[in-house]
Amino acid sequence: MKTFIAHLHPLLVHLPIGVLLVFLLLEYLRRNEKYKLIEPINKLLFFIGIASALLSIITGLLNAELSTYPEHDIFWHKWTAIGTTLLFIVYYLLRNNITDRRLFVFSFYALLLISISATGHLGGVLTHGENYLSFEVDDQPEIKPLQIQNMQEAMVYEDLVQYIFDKNCISCHGAQKQKGELRLDEFQYVLTGGKSGKIIQSGELNKSEIIRRILLDDSDEKHMPPKGKLALRDFEIQLLKWWIQSGAANQQKVREMSADSITINAIKQFHQTFSQNPKPVAIERPPIKPLDPSIIKELQSIGFTITPLSINENYYRVVAYNVKDSITKALGRVQKIAPHIIELKLSFTKADDATLQLIPEFVNIEKLWLDHTEIGTAKLNSMTSLKNLKYLNLYKTNIQKAELESINFSKELQIIYPAPKDTLLIASDTTLLPKPTQ
Repeated sequence: MKTFIAHLHPLLVHLPIGVLLVFLLLEYLRRNEKYKLIEPINKLLFFIGIASALLSIITGLLNAELSTYPEHDIFWHKWTAIGTTLLFIVYYLLRNNITDRRLFVFSFYALLLISISATGHLGGVLTHGENYLSFEVDDQPEIKPLQIQNMQEAMVYEDLVQYIFDKNCISCHGAQKQKGELRLDEFQYVLTGGKSGKIIQSGELNKSEIIRRILLDDSDEKHMPPKGKLALRDFEIQLLKWWIQSGAANQQKVREMSADSITINAIKQFHQTFSQNPKPVAIERPPIKPLDPSIIKELQSIGFTITPLSINENYYRVVAYNVKDSITKALGRVQKIAPHIIELKLSFTKADDATLQLIPEFVNIEKLWLDHTEIGTAKLNSMTSLKNLKYLNLYKTNIQKAELESINFSKELQIIYPAPKDTLLIASDTTLLPKPTQ
């Protein structure tokens, strides 16, 4: 119950600010005889404002006990809120006795405006950091694409771990703002920890608070990153775990640390996801005759969507969207336009090994989705003949990772396949990565 009440603070906190500001405006107007009739309304606004202010203070005090905000910021926000509420009460009690003292009244107005503004500002500092009103870009540094080409030579902490912290954590745990008195923008601060103590225990994942917080359920209020922020990807978590388990060192290179196959794939995904992307190169495909519109209409009638890749080419993307017939039989009818197909998506169909036997006919295919189907490894070898294939999705199929790695696919082919705990991994060239531990 205490936690529930504390979490009402963000819901209540803006109400007294708005109500009391309107109260002040009407107080100013009330000095004019034309607006004397608003007095009952203004009294009601005052009591609503003070009641909501008191509720905001109570919920705020409870929230402060559960939060990890800096104590210094909590202290000033708390006491300006209490002081502002008391000032409004004092003004209300004196208002009818000071009507004729114009300078005193307007000074009181100014004091109340400054006080309520300061309370709101300090609440913003508490939530968003000191520079939340700055015209400058967010204090979180721009996360630039990785410039590392050879991952073997990458520094594990500086190039991988700190990159993950910079991207995900330092808006709340950086130089400008330190929730829970924790900084993650430099190595020495990471090891020091925060208000609750050390977050990393070298070589001991189970005792490392940072990993425990990251792995908490998203609904848990202590989950990191907090609700509303993007969660860390699986490969980022794996790299943090690898670094801590390996000793949480500052000066080791990737090639100097042993890694299992899951970590190797995490390094590859990290590199592929965050590396500097070269300028896209226009793909030049050989000219091909246009399709007869009646053929397209025929295939659409049996449940395929057929979309041209561009207005300048006669190549298409084909998706089995609502195929009611046998997918193998239906795909056999698509074979008549096989040379025109660049992308083929058979996800969530009943495609099986018989279906796979038809795939090599699609000689120009570059992307193929077979995820969530019933295919196995038996006929997968036949696809090694597809020289243009760059992407193959085999997630949630009957194919095992070990079986997949025995097939001689091109090193340029990206394959999505299931690994332990259904983590998405990309299988590609491993020549730049450390050898897996035995």
